[in-house]
Amino acid sequence: MEDMTEEQFDKLNKMKVGRALRYLRKSKGLTCQQLADMTSTQKYWISNVENAKSNFQFSMLIRVMYVLGVTIDEFTEYMDSPIH
Repeated sequence: MEDMTEEQFDKLNKMKVGRALRYLRKSKGLTCQQLADMTSTQKYWISNVENAKSNFQFSMLIRVMYVLGVTIDEFTEYMDSPIH
């Protein structure tokens, strides 16, 4: 098996974060715009993170987790879950 490059690893993690964020947002019945309004950010930021198109600031991700009512541990469980 070929080793994963740092770039591939970063992309995989972005995808996992995005997948978890989308799942949690939708499970709360929120649109990207509603979540953006609740976290004082822009809709495009939520969409870009969900689609692994941009980097994210950890502080903003923490704010999003707080609004969604999940802990860091719970969020990482969603990241690692193949269900979503």
